[in-house]
Amino acid sequence: MIDLEKAFDLVWHKGLMYKMKKMGLKDNIVNFVSDFLNGRRIKVQIGSSLSRSYELENGTPQGSVISPFLFLIMINDIEEPENNTRLSLYADDSATWKSGSNLQVLNRDIQAYLDKMAKFFNDWGFKLSADKTVAILFTKKRNTRMDEIKLYLNGKAIKVQTTVKFLGVIFDQHMSWRPHIDYVVDRCNKRLNLMRVMAGTQWGASRRTLLIVYKALIRSVMDYACVAYDTASLSVKSKLDSVQYKALRICCGAMTGTAAASL
Repeated sequence: MIDLEKAFDLVWHKGLMYKMKKMGLKDNIVNFVSDFLNGRRIKVQIGSSLSRSYELENGTPQGSVISPFLFLIMINDIEEPENNTRLSLYADDSATWKSGSNLQVLNRDIQAYLDKMAKFFNDWGFKLSADKTVAILFTKKRNTRMDEIKLYLNGKAIKVQTTVKFLGVIFDQHMSWRPHIDYVVDRCNKRLNLMRVMAGTQWGASRRTLLIVYKALIRSVMDYACVAYDTASLSVKSKLDSVQYKALRICCGAMTGTAAASL
């Protein structure tokens, strides 16, 4: 899982114009983006002291709807991996992986592509963070030695972990999904407290309103990436049933011990 430091803030304006023209974009659209980015100035304030004005040569405005799109143009021509190594790019979240039975071969091919990625990002003004970039080995073998994995980024060793978080989903080494579901349950339990505050038999929100709150704040968290973690065991997924049971009991104003089927 590869981490880019301040990805949007390091978009090189001149390099972006070059790549847009190389893609076949020209005239009005290139001039529009150039006018949109150039001439932006910043000042830094510490206490009552204000720095002089600096013109930005890098970066896209935070909050702008086209900033992610401009960043994608900058990384669109990254070299594709070889030897069945795969690449996933989602804005500034990226990952590279390969599957196989020979750990030495996997290590060699992943390292070769990491070196190419590091060169590409360095050439275009981006910084790969070796401290936040992590590796994980997915395997069902119990006797695999993690110290056999030796990966480096710009000469610095990459940490090898048993769990990693990617696009809001926690992947564990054995793909049991237990850490991710525990994380989801913890988030949902905190949001149940909001429903408890809103509920009340005499003065609280209606059942319809509480159900809307449940679907918006709790069910949405459980639904995210559920297609992936559906391969978890029934005992692990049953933790989600417990959350839903508590939420429905609050919505219906039911007593403790009410059958889940009735709710």
